[in-house]
Amino acid sequence: MIAIQLENIGKAFPKTGTVLNAVSLKVEKGAFWSLLGPSGSGKTTLLRILSGLEESDSGTRQLNESGEGDVAFVFQEPALLPWLTVEENIRLPGELLRKPFTSSDVDRVIALVGLGAARGHLPSELSGGMKMRVSLARALATLPQYLFLDEPFAALDEVTRLELEEELSVITKTLGTTTVLVTHSITEAVFLADRVLLLSAHTHQIDREFAIDEPRPRKRTFRAAETYTMVVHEIRERFVTLGSTR
Repeated sequence: MIAIQLENIGKAFPKTGTVLNAVSLKVEKGAFWSLLGPSGSGKTTLLRILSGLEESDSGTRQLNESGEGDVAFVFQEPALLPWLTVEENIRLPGELLRKPFTSSDVDRVIALVGLGAARGHLPSELSGGMKMRVSLARALATLPQYLFLDEPFAALDEVTRLELEEELSVITKTLGTTTVLVTHSITEAVFLADRVLLLSAHTHQIDREFAIDEPRPRKRTFRAAETYTMVVHEIRERFVTLGSTR
């Protein structure tokens, strides 16, 4: 079943000009897709259009199962309210939607992201990795059909990043969430995704699509697998030929 469908999406900005030109794609329900590309290739703009945060100039967007609370977005910065505890930050979407979460709702997402010992802490008492776990838990608390992530692990140290990649793989598979991730990391894209889309800053279109034939959730041993190494190398080689607008 197709969960997300874009047809001939176009987008331009006054200062930078065209960023997306006639982009079409179909994302299957429960799939995990990653968007890669050089600076100026439009990957973040495409993610924002997919999520509904931004309107395209042309073309159509369709989410086949979308209601209130069904779409969640995780930004690069956790953007937690500093005066609220971990649990209170997680409860915030329910309060905004006027559908308060039950204790079991909160317990479930706290357990999913491993924050049980920190639920009463303030953001100032948390590490960068723990803050991102809170941000992810807050997004998942509504049990969204769609999860959109804009480089959520970019500012983290490598060890924490690898741990969260593995946890995200388990969480999205467990919940059956249709997920789209923007990342600058080729290895992250390949580890997490069923498909990786490589965007071009020159054509403003999808340059190439790579399928990763490995069941999710992925374990850390996958990083040493031949399939992983082969696809990472193939994407890296193609990425170099695309260049950058900068």
